[in-house]
Amino acid sequence: MDESELEARLRRRLHQRFDGGRASNGLRDAVIASLSGQPPAARRRLTPGTLFAGSRQLFAVAAIIVIVVVATIAIFGREGSVGSPLPSASPSATPSTSASPSASPSGSAPAPASANPTGPEGSVPPISTTAWSGLDLQQLAGAPELAMVVPWSGGYVAITGSSSSAQAGASISRDGRAWVQLPASTFGLDDPTHNTFVIGGTACGTGVLIVGADASGNGTLWYSGDGQAWRQEALPGGIISQVRGAFIAGSPAGAVVANESGPAIDVTTDCSSWRRVALSGPTTAQVTAVAVVGTGYVALDDSSQAPASQPRAWWSSDGITWSAATVQAALGHDFSVVWAGSGGLIASSHAGGTPGAEALWSSVDGHAWTINPKVDPLGVTVSGAGQGFPAGSLTGDGTRFLAWGSRGDDPAKPTEYLTSSDGTHWTQLAITGDLPTGLPGAYQVLLLRDGILISGDAGTWFGAAVTK
Repeated sequence: MDESELEARLRRRLHQRFDGGRASNGLRDAVIASLSGQPPAARRRLTPGTLFAGSRQLFAVAAIIVIVVVATIAIFGREGSVGSPLPSASPSATPSTSASPSASPSGSAPAPASANPTGPEGSVPPISTTAWSGLDLQQLAGAPELAMVVPWSGGYVAITGSSSSAQAGASISRDGRAWVQLPASTFGLDDPTHNTFVIGGTACGTGVLIVGADASGNGTLWYSGDGQAWRQEALPGGIISQVRGAFIAGSPAGAVVANESGPAIDVTTDCSSWRRVALSGPTTAQVTAVAVVGTGYVALDDSSQAPASQPRAWWSSDGITWSAATVQAALGHDFSVVWAGSGGLIASSHAGGTPGAEALWSSVDGHAWTINPKVDPLGVTVSGAGQGFPAGSLTGDGTRFLAWGSRGDDPAKPTEYLTSSDGTHWTQLAITGDLPTGLPGAYQVLLLRDGILISGDAGTWFGAAVTK
């Protein structure tokens, strides 16, 4: 195995398995410092995740290997927190006045918006509701490397970047094929200290919300109705000391944000004003994962790793009134992330200890949750540090789930892509067209309305969905 292959495999292990929230303070700070080029004291705990959360303790070993072997990799946390850009070869939108570097206090006028008179061309594809049978891949000439994509009614907002650059950027697209680069100042990503990050985003009403944070955990919220002019406001709750999984979710009816003040949710129906809603449960309960289900929401907590702790969940039809869900007894487990399809939901939990344990859960509507091995279509890793933990990665967009990876986490085996609407019945997709080059672990896989994007250092490919 040559150096580039080793680097790609280690990067894959890092972005799928490392969770700074589970590592010791010293290890977490050392890993973050090595990835960002910043001294450990300059960073706080930002650990978002959109993929399977693997073994926190076991992967600490792999994280140390990353530091020693590839400490020069300027990786930017592809699970959600991004801090590195790749200049797009697509035509750039006209630069404009940048937004204020700090969020406006509650009750004050919002910071100036950034605006671009020229947007992307094309139309937004309709959501593909027909079952997929395959993907036809084609490399996108001049497309940026994409680390995060946020779908909304006007298309997509993407955070771009590469592992070899030191700063992130942002681009927009109508169809996911043609991308227009936004000004470097968008979301404050031109921060010369490289301590400004985008950690998530969601559709909200007819617009889109993007969440940013600095190295001290100060959150910033950005809203746009067209993907070009952005209004900067304070994030409800202000401080983001830990971010795991999908902590923000939205729909045409509004959005919710997981709140760090005990069991609570911040909700908006106009994408501007927020209301805090308390949830049932002890003050130690902490909501860290939310998802949209129809016109409502579900919320899951990550209270502690105490052996006697019981994972909790809630559901709401409107974001205002919440009810406690029934959760199978699983003492010591805490939820880390949740995804939705049209026919059900999937969640992941972790139990403390060494090496700990992972569990995958399913629910039809968020009212009741049970551990369900059927939602793990690629099985578990058969050897190495992650032995016994999920071998694949998973995401969902409210319509379908997408799983990808190699069975048994064997890099010699081809990458498989599978879809499901309910999380329990899976269809393997036939792959045709222009296959990506390089190791699969070097790529980010992103689910779109009518296909997927596979993006990495070697390029970006669009996989058009083939229907039955």
